[in-house]
Amino acid sequence: MQFRYRKKKRTDTGTVILHWLLAVSLALSVLTGLRFAVDMPDTGYLSIVAPYLPVSKIWIIHILAGVTLIGVAVAYLLYLRNAGLFRRVALDRTRLAALKCPGSARWSTVNVLLYWLFFASLAIQIVTGVILHRGYGGVIVTLHLWATWAILFYAVSHVLAHLAMGGLGQVLRIVRPSQIPAAADHGSTSLSGVAMFVLSALIGGAAAIAYLYADHASRDVLYVGRIDKPAAADLGPDLWGPAWRDAPVLHVHTNQGVNLDGSGASLVDIRALHDEDTVYFAFTWEDPTRSMKHAPLVKTQNGWRALFSESRDERAARRQAVVGKSEDMRAEQTNFEGALNEDKFAFMLANVEKPFGPGAFHPGTRPLPDKPPSASGRGMHYTEDGSAVNVWLWRAGGLDSSRCENDRVGPATRPTAAELHGASLYKGGFAAKPEQSVAYENIALSSPRDPRAPAQPLRLPLNVAATRVALGTIDLDPDHGDAENARWAMREDESAPYSTELDARIPIGTIVPGMIAIAPRPSQPTDVLCTARWAAGRWTLLARRKLDTKQGDDVVIGDQTFMWVGVFDHTLANHTRHIRPFKLEMN
Repeated sequence: MQFRYRKKKRTDTGTVILHWLLAVSLALSVLTGLRFAVDMPDTGYLSIVAPYLPVSKIWIIHILAGVTLIGVAVAYLLYLRNAGLFRRVALDRTRLAALKCPGSARWSTVNVLLYWLFFASLAIQIVTGVILHRGYGGVIVTLHLWATWAILFYAVSHVLAHLAMGGLGQVLRIVRPSQIPAAADHGSTSLSGVAMFVLSALIGGAAAIAYLYADHASRDVLYVGRIDKPAAADLGPDLWGPAWRDAPVLHVHTNQGVNLDGSGASLVDIRALHDEDTVYFAFTWEDPTRSMKHAPLVKTQNGWRALFSESRDERAARRQAVVGKSEDMRAEQTNFEGALNEDKFAFMLANVEKPFGPGAFHPGTRPLPDKPPSASGRGMHYTEDGSAVNVWLWRAGGLDSSRCENDRVGPATRPTAAELHGASLYKGGFAAKPEQSVAYENIALSSPRDPRAPAQPLRLPLNVAATRVALGTIDLDPDHGDAENARWAMREDESAPYSTELDARIPIGTIVPGMIAIAPRPSQPTDVLCTARWAAGRWTLLARRKLDTKQGDDVVIGDQTFMWVGVFDHTLANHTRHIRPFKLEMN
């Protein structure tokens, strides 16, 4: 009996190495990218895979995987050229004619067509990724996601095409390396196959390193001009003074937020000055509405209800629950779904450069697997290198205080028993100082954050009529702004702790503020003093703080300070963001 030996198919070692580098980089890039996509407004379908997506160090992984893709793409193009392997992917007339032939020839052509789909998708992925990293969003985010789906389609189709072309042996050839072919003849230069591969890999690695260097060298800089004390006394949020007019302006594009006329993006203009003792920041950002309301409370026949905004999953579940019910029931259940939250603005400062990702933010429902989930479902703030950063938070409802909240973000804390059992919110490494608070919610912490459920107000107005006048025109459409003189935060001195007696005197249908404004207090050295005004679709905020407060957990502001900013357009947590920090340079 005669046995016929079938030689196993193999692939040159250079292609094997580059293929698996590309595959691993793409896998890491896609998995971490889908984690970010889960947070997008129209990607509820990704909730199925969300529990299986990575949650730790995803900014670092995503960016480094993207940079690796740049290097591998450059190396592979050079390798194909220098090794004379472009015929593998040539799409000429002969190759296209093979589509009419049965068997492996047809599938070989199909595979080449898939290659070109992949090349185009990868090019779009890299270009849009670089643009996103530079601070732009909008349609670029959509293109980036579409390219991801195209690459996933290619990966599955590529394997199936190889199976159809030559069976399992054809697929397994990518794990059976063979000798690298000799370099193609390009004139007088002659390199061995190995030397040619090493040269291609080195050039690809240099391209990746060059991108990282260019990214670092091109970081935005906010120049902080020096003024004297008398000039500082004239600074105001109108920016009409000569000091503000002469200050250099840094334009920061922020994206991936919500609202903002549907764009989820806001351009922030930043100016800064100092007088050797205090730093002054002027922030101006786009916001189409002046939103002062935060979860106002309405008295119904069944008690008080807070007009909370809901997450996408909560809203979808509630809408599904009323399918098929009466029209009155559907109206009752869907009446309080608007995002009734105040406008806010946050700025983060650190004296440690964090090049991979926006400061200390980590997206995901549970970014820390061994800790309680995120209260917002969007992510948590904490640092992973042991450092601490400052977060200054301005709230439209805290205008009376003339302060921003000066909070901290450090390493994730150990959850308390109350946080483990859901009785208290776990906030990762975010630590708010009680003395820095400018306002608090007018609802008991034990009340469910559900617009359908009864809510327990903490305080009720002493004079309902006066409170009604302070609210101005009541419009519960979240996309409609509030009048300039409207006040949707009730002061402590015009309210009293909740009591059944006081509640009984308030008629059904009454709406009271969902925020309690803390009474102004004497300023402290650690305070961030703020004034703000809204006009013509833009907020302008003036913030000032001592350069060095002499407090151990306050960032000393100077040439080594890095900053990030975020815009909240009537949203509780879905603020805009930018990936790359900008650096201060003191004049």
